[in-house]
Amino acid sequence: MIGFRLKPLKDIHLGNELRAWREKKNLTPADAAKQANLQTKYILALESGNLDALPEPIYAKNFLKAYLRVLGLKQDKFLKIFEKENSASSRGKKEYPHKMREELKSHHFIASPKIFKIICAVFIGLIILGYLLWQINYLMKPPSLEVYYPKEDLITGQAQVEISGQTDPETILTINDQEVITDSQGNFQYVLGLQRGLNIVTIKARRRHSRTQVIYKKIILESSDREDFQ
Repeated sequence: MIGFRLKPLKDIHLGNELRAWREKKNLTPADAAKQANLQTKYILALESGNLDALPEPIYAKNFLKAYLRVLGLKQDKFLKIFEKENSASSRGKKEYPHKMREELKSHHFIASPKIFKIICAVFIGLIILGYLLWQINYLMKPPSLEVYYPKEDLITGQAQVEISGQTDPETILTINDQEVITDSQGNFQYVLGLQRGLNIVTIKARRRHSRTQVIYKKIILESSDREDFQ
C-alpha cells in the first residue's frame, strides 16, 4: 500500500503550492485574479515568489487571503509560509530594522514623559522625606550640655557650690528641678545649697520637643571638726 507523507513546512514553497492548486482547479492566472478581485500581476507575483512586486505586507497578506479563498485552502498554513518567505526576502530584511526603529521611536516618545514625571516625583518625594526626617531628628535630638564646674565629683567643706556650664541657646535648663536662666550663648551659673553628706545634683537640658540631656554630679559636703564636736 502506498503511503502519503506530508511535506514539512520548511520544504513547501508558497508560489509552487499556489500554482499547483490553481492548475488543479483549471484556472488561469487571469481567472483566479478575477475571482479574487485582484490584478493578475499580483497573482503572478505570489506564484513566482516575487514578493518585491507586492505592496506592503499588510496588503499583500489580504491579497493572499483572497487568493486562498478562491483556491479553497486553509489560510493559517500558507500565511505562515508567506511570513517566513517575506522575512527572508530582501524586502523583509529592509523592513525589519525600519519597523524596529519606528517601534523604539514611538515607545521613546510615549514612555519618556511618563518616566520623566515618575523620576521627578520620586526625586521630589525623597527630598521632602529627607527634609522631614532631618527636622524630626533636629527637634528630637537632645541639646548639648557641658558642665564647667565641678568637672568631676566633688568633696567640699563649703555649704554652697557654684555650678557653671553651657548648653544650646533657647534651652530649658534645670538643676535639681529648679529652672536656671541661661544667657544668649547658653551659658549658665547657679549657686546650689548643699546638705551634709552626699548630694546628687541632676542637671537637665531640653528643647520644647526634644529628648532630655542629663548629667549627674556627686558632691559630698564634709562636716567641720567644730560641728562634729558640738
